[in-house]
Amino acid sequence: LWTTMMAGRQPFFVQNGKLGLRFRPTLPGRLFDKDGRLTFTFLGRVPVTYHNYDRRDLFPDNGMRAQSMTLHLSDQRQIECVGDVIDERYSRMVRAGQMRRIDVHFPYTASMSTADSVSSLPKGDTG
Repeated sequence: LWTTMMAGRQPFFVQNGKLGLRFRPTLPGRLFDKDGRLTFTFLGRVPVTYHNYDRRDLFPDNGMRAQSMTLHLSDQRQIECVGDVIDERYSRMVRAGQMRRIDVHFPYTASMSTADSVSSLPKGDTG
């Protein structure tokens, strides 16, 4: 139950033969601290911090999806991802424990359209 609340029903998924990772928590806004943060450990070793500055409820049916993510790799690099999906390369690194931590940023306001949550490749990543 805890994992489902924190990360969603199926954080890892396969689409078009490619592994992906998407955090879709089910969390009431009151669980976030005064700065809008909540941290949990994913897969027993990767700290994940949700940044929800408005302290809004994060429920699958209310449209609140990650706007961006910062991946802190074990080699000290940081990868900025736009959208709510971590692509295969980095999803595999998370599963292998090669990620120091992940910061997941949610929108500041409720005025988010479906188009705002479309995933893209990490910024600055050459593949």
